[in-house]
Amino acid sequence: GNGLLDLFLAEGNPRWFEGSVALARQLDSLFHSENGLYTMSADSIAGASQTDPFDSAMPSGNSLAGNLMARLYDLTGDEWYEQRARRQVEPIAGMIKRAAQAFSQALVTVDLLVNPPAQLVLIGDRDRGLWRAVQAEYVAGILTAWQPKDVEIPESSPLAILFQGKITI
Repeated sequence: GNGLLDLFLAEGNPRWFEGSVALARQLDSLFHSENGLYTMSADSIAGASQTDPFDSAMPSGNSLAGNLMARLYDLTGDEWYEQRARRQVEPIAGMIKRAAQAFSQALVTVDLLVNPPAQLVLIGDRDRGLWRAVQAEYVAGILTAWQPKDVEIPESSPLAILFQGKITI
């Protein structure tokens, strides 16, 4: 889901966004649990914990799911994603406070929810000069989305709010 979302932000093709949304919805459908955290398997595994919220050398699935849901919320404003992102961090908030180093990716979700990124939306930019200039410098807290001039985002798309009222350059 996160990879497809990154492709969308880099390329501007809405099919990558739609794929990310489909994966996020499927993830929620298959792996939701009573405590809010996503389980590691749709089937129970004897003797194994169903959830693992700890980030180590590999980020936890819960943290990556929280990142995805928070990013989709930032792009769409759809509270369904915000609720799912919160469910990946609220149940472990006490553990995060006691041992933040074990929850580096979960903290990314918290940051996205508490400090939503500013949005820079580029429409048109045929030679992608502006996009390249923006990408050349790292600026924390900015989400850059690019839409090719010839790509139409239908009003029914969850992305419509992001591109609404923007003009081509």
